[in-house]
Amino acid sequence: MSRNRAPRRRTLPAVAALLAALLAVTTACSDDGGKPAAKSGSPAPAAPGPDAANPPAPGPASPSAPPSSSAPPAKVNKVTIQPSKGQTVGIGMPVSLKFDFPVKGKEARAAVERALKVTTEPAAEGSWGWLTDELGYDRVDWRPKEYWKPGTKVTMDAKLNGVGTGDDRFLVRDYQTTFTIGTARVTTVDVAAKTLTVTEGGTTVMTAPISAGATATPTYNGTMVVLEKQEKVRMNSETVGLGTAYDKDVSSAVRLTLSGTFVHAAPWNAASMGKANLSHGCVGLGDADARKFFDRAALGDIVKVSGSTGGSVVTAGNGFGDWNADYTAWTTHSALAGQ
Repeated sequence: MSRNRAPRRRTLPAVAALLAALLAVTTACSDDGGKPAAKSGSPAPAAPGPDAANPPAPGPASPSAPPSSSAPPAKVNKVTIQPSKGQTVGIGMPVSLKFDFPVKGKEARAAVERALKVTTEPAAEGSWGWLTDELGYDRVDWRPKEYWKPGTKVTMDAKLNGVGTGDDRFLVRDYQTTFTIGTARVTTVDVAAKTLTVTEGGTTVMTAPISAGATATPTYNGTMVVLEKQEKVRMNSETVGLGTAYDKDVSSAVRLTLSGTFVHAAPWNAASMGKANLSHGCVGLGDADARKFFDRAALGDIVKVSGSTGGSVVTAGNGFGDWNADYTAWTTHSALAGQ
């Protein structure tokens, strides 16, 4: 239950850490899919609540090596990589690098991209694409042209030590991750029909009635990717500007967007399952169905939502919405496009 607020871009890692902590601890469920994606410089992101979703001085790009030992110490940029080494993930999971500080200018982004290599077995065509996520971080994701094939082994090598990211800031180490693609699990949410269907390898393994976002607080349309699972999430409407509408511990919560869209148990809405969409943006299920969905869901699984009246299509930066661009459009977000 939580209205989607536009987040403010952080200027210090400490602020970013605080925002991340707030999202992890207090979650609001009314991720208003009818609102446009938040932009840098807007208010800090709201924490989610119970029914629905509810998640430096400019300088030239400098891809050259860091200053010599006789020069002042260079400022450092760092990277967070997903998936983690050794994970098994769903067929929609991109390789994702999130930067603590902005990567400024096309030259710096191109230098970073040239230092990255994705190897897959079997071979898969794919492309890097740059974006700014819902919390204001620069990110570069590599997604395949089509969903991953189950069993694919993926390795990403990032030879980033000494690569400049602009504003006299440098990356100071190399990175690597390896992961495996698991079950071809796809969830389809039909908001108009008020149903959720899960397939694995093309075979239907679950169907359930739902109650999704109401007209005033619609659920996002589009293709989303499972970001995380939490046994219990506190959702408080005051954190997202909805007054005292709710303050609940919500169970079996599967997060789909950074702004706070979840699939979760909504026992208070049991009488409306399959009959009326009354949430603040999340997809609500009965307790037993929510638990069944939670137990099956995995990081990187595809969740496709359609039929949400007034709901906008989720943006690439609001979680892993990379799949909402066709592949040709996605490749244009590469800093090496046309080269």
